[in-house]
Amino acid sequence: MKERQGLAAVLHDRVIPVGTILLVIIALWYVFAIILNAPFERDQAARANTTISTGQLVANTMAQERAGFACSASSCR
Repeated sequence: MKERQGLAAVLHDRVIPVGTILLVIIALWYVFAIILNAPFERDQAARANTTISTGQLVANTMAQERAGFACSASSCR
């Protein structure tokens, strides 16, 4: 078998495997963000007596604001 040299070796041996793992981690991050935030969005829709489509559910879960902390860094010491 012929050894790869130069840029082809770097791409095949390092960049592609590491890039693949990073893409999988990012994809899993977004999938689990949707899964974990969906119950809140469904509850909000139920309280408003509306139905929510899958597309709207995904959009809403991605647009949720993060919860703030109960205290600021200086007051929690």
